[in-house]
Amino acid sequence: MRIPKLAHRYSKALLELAHEKKVLEPVKEDMKFLHEVISSNPDLAVMLKSPVIKSDQKRKVMIEIGKNLNPLSQSFITLLIKQKRESFIYEIAKNFLEQYRNYKGIHLVKITSAKPLSQKIKEEIIKKIKSSLGGTIELEEIINPDIIAGLIITINDKEINASVKNFLNEFKKTFASNLYKPSF
Repeated sequence: MRIPKLAHRYSKALLELAHEKKVLEPVKEDMKFLHEVISSNPDLAVMLKSPVIKSDQKRKVMIEIGKNLNPLSQSFITLLIKQKRESFIYEIAKNFLEQYRNYKGIHLVKITSAKPLSQKIKEEIIKKIKSSLGGTIELEEIINPDIIAGLIITINDKEINASVKNFLNEFKKTFASNLYKPSF
């Protein structure tokens, strides 16, 4: 079974169970927490994927990390470890958040800029996106000075790259493929 398919199945089951038990919001926060903790701690990600470290040790670490999680989330993590699926916790948490957004009609919008945007500009961008897509917008702002200026807007998985760096790269490609040949 491929990882995306596995992550999709487990996260869908968790979403349905959390909805049924009326703990969808706390479980969503737990999955967000797990996603952030694992993505910000490469050692934890390596430990979860390591075949050398015993499941019992992984379970102890995850119980300590998840001691403040909802009981359903704790049971779910324990189940994953018992089923030897602990190496997929990150992918399952990420997929859960995507399915949650789809279920709630939330569009993930990532705005990458060279410098922090003012609140007025962010509100204007959200207003324009909301008018064309509808639903709710979840905004994530990323600061990347490498783009020089302009914006990169990613809506769900579609990207609009209006950065100066992208413009310069396109300009460079145009000059590299210049077909002009002097005839003298």
